[in-house]
Parts: sequence; structure tokens; C-alpha cells
Amino acid sequence: MSTDNGTLIIDGKKLRLFREQQKLTQLYLATSVEVTTETISRWENNKHPTIKRENAEKLAEVLSIPLEQLLKDPPPNLEPEYCPIPSGNAASGQGVTRSTGRRGLLAMLGFALLVLVGVAWWWMAAFRPPLLDASRYLPAAVLPGQPFPVVIRIAAKDASVPLMVREHLPEHCRLISALPACMHIGQNGRQLKWVVGTEDAQLHTIVYLVQAEPQPMGRQLVLAGNLVTGRRTGAEVPVRGAQTTTLAPFHWADDNKDNRIDDAELLSVFELFPQGEALGLNLGEIKAIWAGSGYQWDEQQGRLLIHGSVENPATVPDAQAPEIPPPFDRSKQQ
Repeated sequence: MSTDNGTLIIDGKKLRLFREQQKLTQLYLATSVEVTTETISRWENNKHPTIKRENAEKLAEVLSIPLEQLLKDPPPNLEPEYCPIPSGNAASGQGVTRSTGRRGLLAMLGFALLVLVGVAWWWMAAFRPPLLDASRYLPAAVLPGQPFPVVIRIAAKDASVPLMVREHLPEHCRLISALPACMHIGQNGRQLKWVVGTEDAQLHTIVYLVQAEPQPMGRQLVLAGNLVTGRRTGAEVPVRGAQTTTLAPFHWADDNKDNRIDDAELLSVFELFPQGEALGLNLGEIKAIWAGSGYQWDEQQGRLLIHGSVENPATVPDAQAPEIPPPFDRSKQQ
């Protein structure tokens, strides 16, 4: 349902249903739409159903559904008043009445047929899964010189077609690790390529870790990518979702940028990255921040200072003191 001021009224129950059907987290949806997880929660609980049209369109794009499916159903229209045709005894009057009635009946049948065709077309377009689709999760803010993760989710209707995922890293960034392993990084170290087989599953995930060279705060890092098949007639599908992150004094897991990691943010980390340790994520640092009372970025030393009652982060189960990544080495890009 639309309003007069350029906003739309969405149905929170529908939003939650579509998100859970696609096994997406609130954090993933919030990052793709560029809002907070609290905003997603308010929308899903109908605490703030009126949203900007552009945000509603982003939600529909991330969920791969028509915008109309997210809107609240409008109230049913009132039945038109019945207006009987006056009866007459004259033969001419009866002929006019019968002719008008036939034309009206034909018009109603034609309109009903058009409605049925439109509904059938909408149904096919709304519920037919795309042949290829890829979406990216990217933290909204990352620390300079510190690794941050990126997730690519791939859906393919045809499970017999191998796919190639191509990602382009911004300048002054390098790949640290990837699951599955990256097959090619290009001469400049920023052209990443994976070949994904789809023998048994139609949904695949690529997770990779990137380190940005120390740069001034506020600089934006832009990623771009696409998904292609071996068929020369197949069109390239751009990777949708988040494309930009900003260098800022916040840990990448700190979704709401309040200098702490709460329970929901910690759970989102383990949900998004179940193989985080194999990838090389510093889960010990994340746990230490969560167990403490917050953190602060020391720009001069280039490291995180973790605050809290736990004096030694090593006493936290499976935690370790924050580690500083090795200096950015341009020679590794060659």
C-alpha cells in the first residue's frame, strides 16, 4: 500500500517469511539495504511499517521478489451499487435494453480474461526462481590495515552447469585467504576468480578475507563482481547486495558502531562464518571484545584496545590477545 508522501506500507510478517525462506539473517539484510539490524527488526514486527520507497525497493531486490509482495494488502473495494434498468413495454425500448446488456456482458468477460492473464503472468514472474543469482555481504565499516570478511552467496537453478565467480578488489587491498580456495588472483592481485561446481546443491557460498592497506579514515572501498557460465550465449549476472565499505574506527563485527560487540552481533558472526577459524578470522579477538565492556581503536599503534573487567583476554575461553596483521606487502600482489 502506498501513501501520498512517497513512502510505502510494508507487511512485516511477509518480510520475515521471505527472509527466513531464503535463510538470510537480519544482519545480511540490513547490510544489503544499508540500514541497521534494529531497523529490520522494527519492520518485521510492524513497529514501523511505513518506509521509504527506495528502501522497500532495495528489500525486494535483495529478496528477489516483486515489490508488491512486500506491501500490505489494501482494503477491499466496495461493491458497486446495483442500478436496475427501467422496464418498458415498447418493443424499441426492450431491444435497446437487451443490446446494451449483451455489450456490457461481453465487456465484463473481456475484462475478466485480461485480469486472469495478468494474474497468471504475475504468478509466474513472482515464483519462478532466477536461473542465476549472486549476492554479497560486506561489513559497513572496516579498520585500516585489519582483515575483514566478504561473503558471496550463489543460487543456480540448473545444477549441472559450472559457474565462475569474478570479484574485483579495490586498490590497496589484497586477498589473505578464501574458502573455497581462489583459483586466480590476477597480475595485480585484485582480480579474483572461482569455479563453482553445482553437482549436488543449488546454493553455494564463497567466503574470503581481505586486508586493506592503512589509509586515511573515511575512505571508501568499492568491490564489484559478476557471475558467468561456460555457455557463450549466457549473460553475465552482476553480484548484487553491498558493494561499498568505509574505513572507520570500528570493528567489522560491530554492526551498529557502538564500540562493543553484543550477543546478537556475536551470534551473527558464527552464523555468517561457521568456518571462521579455517578462514583465519580472529575469533579470539571478537570473543574478547564481546566478553569485555567495549573497545577503542588506537590509530597511532594501529591496533585495538579492548576494555573490560577481564584483564587478560587469554582467560576468556578460546580467546587470545589481539594480533596485528603483518605489514601490507605490495610484492605479494605480483
